[in-house]
Amino acid sequence: MFYIIHKYKYFLQFNIFLLFFALSSVFGNFLSPSNQFNRDILLNQIGFEYQEKFTNVTQSNKPIIFIILDELSSTSEIYDLKKDSLLYKFDNDMKNIGFKIYDPIISKSKKTSLSLTSLFNLNLHNNSKYLDSIEANDKNFRNYDHLNYLLSDNILIDSLSLKDVESFSYGVLPFKSETDKDFFYMWEKKDFERPIPASYQFNIQSKIFTKSLLNFIIKKYFFRGYDDTFRFAVYDKLSSIKPIDKQFYYFHFYSPHEPYSWGDEYYFDNETISSEQEDLNQYIQYSYFFEKKLFNLLNKIISKNSRIIIAGDHGFRGYAKKIDPYKTKAYFFGFDDLDINGINSIQDLGYLIKNSFK
Repeated sequence: MFYIIHKYKYFLQFNIFLLFFALSSVFGNFLSPSNQFNRDILLNQIGFEYQEKFTNVTQSNKPIIFIILDELSSTSEIYDLKKDSLLYKFDNDMKNIGFKIYDPIISKSKKTSLSLTSLFNLNLHNNSKYLDSIEANDKNFRNYDHLNYLLSDNILIDSLSLKDVESFSYGVLPFKSETDKDFFYMWEKKDFERPIPASYQFNIQSKIFTKSLLNFIIKKYFFRGYDDTFRFAVYDKLSSIKPIDKQFYYFHFYSPHEPYSWGDEYYFDNETISSEQEDLNQYIQYSYFFEKKLFNLLNKIISKNSRIIIAGDHGFRGYAKKIDPYKTKAYFFGFDDLDINGINSIQDLGYLIKNSFK
């Protein structure tokens, strides 16, 4: 009898959990910021004040290919620690095929979503104190859900549209103006940290789910190969790109960010890492693999008829005592020196992209 009651008790608890989850999903959809979101209102709330930059850059109709390398560290930061000249091989190879390199260059954020939201909205860090306050006060970056919508519905893409420039996203999220239904958008597929849309007030259900056993099981077993799937999707799109004038392309490689893997070609079990030093060593080894793969691809697609920007969204975050996570680097192809000399941070790149088109 005790066994039956005990079993029924847990069966009832499980069904209550499912009922709560279903109801919160329904209400979450009604209260979702995606239904409430208005870019102008949100920008006004965070004190956005637009200030123009790079108004005298060389303008052209040539397409721009913009590639983000997630967690790309400044080479000089790691070299100061390791003193290994092999660290500069990729940079030297890139120079040999015509790239100009900025190293180090500062990112105003060490969080991808804040870094890119700022960049695609013409440096929100400079034009609003709101993002700086999040960096200073919210160490776990939990209170910025509504800003993610500014990444899809952003000022840069609308500004390019006014110049009749078509924009294509092969990154973490689609742009509001277009969606490639066949592309594997990273944050649309895997946002299990917020599986139910969270609103400004009503987000308790997502916090409960984040800490649940179900969330752990889904993340650990159902999406083990998820990161590589996204990497392959980006690589395939970049491999097949045929850019034409008045087009802008955004690509986002989830590398050299961990997990340090690339299908059957490269694999390291990150769960075995036991120290920051070991994490750095594995990061370096994976970077060598990825940089070689990327260089071989760039060498095939590079053209005088295109312009290319490659940059980190932030630096390496795994060894903050020795390596500054705000220092990354950037590569430029097809841009004049005078056009890129005024760049003070990664977040300034949105200005450069916007004003480089006629």
